[in-house]
Amino acid sequence: MRFSLFFCFITFIINHNAYADKASYYDTYDALLKRHVVRCEEDGTHLSMLDYLSWSQDIRHQTTMNAFATTNIEALNRNEQLAFWINAHNFFTIDLIITHYEQDSIMKLGSPFKSVWKTHKWNINGNKYTLHEIKHTILSSFNEPRIHMAISCASLSCPNLRAEAYHASAIDAQLEAQTIAFMRNSAKGVIIKESTMEISKIFDWHKDDFDGDKGVTQFIIAHLPEAEGKTISGYIDYDWALNGSW
Repeated sequence: MRFSLFFCFITFIINHNAYADKASYYDTYDALLKRHVVRCEEDGTHLSMLDYLSWSQDIRHQTTMNAFATTNIEALNRNEQLAFWINAHNFFTIDLIITHYEQDSIMKLGSPFKSVWKTHKWNINGNKYTLHEIKHTILSSFNEPRIHMAISCASLSCPNLRAEAYHASAIDAQLEAQTIAFMRNSAKGVIIKESTMEISKIFDWHKDDFDGDKGVTQFIIAHLPEAEGKTISGYIDYDWALNGSW
């Protein structure tokens, strides 16, 4: 599936987020998402696409990068850290795309010898982190499988990028909303058939975070009741095309 911003109905979110956050990155990152994430629908599929061109020209990007780099993570509580690392992963993914002016797929930014997730690093409080380290080492330690519905890989088949930053005081509700929305998106999450269902490859790649195949099924049913009694028959083709345009 390939989509274009040209066919999307652009809706900008203007409601001000009333939350405050200890981490100084929050306000500018939240403003960037509200300004540049484009909500649209094509062929019945709900999408959040990104206007990479306008984002790349927004001076708040560098301000946000500086704020991420100087955040004292140890001063944050558990929920603040969870929100921070999800936001950092998604922001750095966007930074990777606009820094390299990649117009087709994030997968082109790796090499035959090292994946894109392990190639590039970002500074946070004096330490360097790859996307792989953030996702598989840090975020996995929270034992929260719903993170996989919140993490963006800058691709059409990954969960929709939320048009607001994740926040400690709302993180549970945000993760739950993301999970349900992803499950109900038949182009990305789950396709319900008569007696079977096809599911996102995300559930296969990260099945250990869901306690195996049985845990995956239970997780899906818990968030998509109509999946009750359905067996998994296969996986939805994953589209690595860029989730936006220049």
